[in-house]
Amino acid sequence: MKSFLVSIFFVSIACCVHAASASKELNTKAALLYSEGKYAEALEIWNGLVSSGNTDPNLYFNIGSAESLLGHVPESILAFEKAKRLKPGDDVISEAIKQERAKIDNAVIPVGSFFLIEGYRDFLAIFRPGGWVLMALLFGIIALWQWLVSIKAVENYIHIPGKKYWYCAVTGIFCVLIGFLSYHQLHKDDEAIVMTTCECRKAASAESPINRILNPGEKVRKTDRISDWNKVSLLNLDECWIKTGCLKPVEIGSR
Repeated sequence: MKSFLVSIFFVSIACCVHAASASKELNTKAALLYSEGKYAEALEIWNGLVSSGNTDPNLYFNIGSAESLLGHVPESILAFEKAKRLKPGDDVISEAIKQERAKIDNAVIPVGSFFLIEGYRDFLAIFRPGGWVLMALLFGIIALWQWLVSIKAVENYIHIPGKKYWYCAVTGIFCVLIGFLSYHQLHKDDEAIVMTTCECRKAASAESPINRILNPGEKVRKTDRISDWNKVSLLNLDECWIKTGCLKPVEIGSR
């Protein structure tokens, strides 16, 4: 039984290494096509990597760059926004979004985010949710070990500084909470990009007055929904109703 489990472990490791090697090889091939000006061919490979589950922010950035060079503004901004969600503090990604937004006709003038909110997002993105959970597990194991030593249930073969095991327990719980918040931040479904020109109306009705016309590439935050209408908040904090078909959500792990 033991040898069987060991065999499974090594087979799993070998599969992971092979998958990583294949992904790296495909990315190198796509980068070569990109350098040769074959942006559509490079996109086909990069989108394939995304479909296979790759969520590297650099991959989304490459997709955004290729879409930009093909003149696909909304698709480019969508990819850059996915990269930014994974690396919210990256200035290069923020600048790329700014340059793409400059191509939008009659673009909404955005209101800057409060600096504490930006800092909060940066903090959550230090690790992926799984990383925070692993840290919680580590602190939990340390807390358990210290507790067992304190009640003399085990010999203290491994010296771990400190006797207050509850410090580690509380830190572990804190890491679990941060992991939950990080997951929510990474996979929230309230942000979307306008993919086609659409009318922004005062109410969820085709007879309602038009507030403004939204052009492809605008980013919105969905706040409500009635039938096939979404109430959205624009980057200037104005609110209006638009057709759901105009939008494509900013979802990590999707094309």
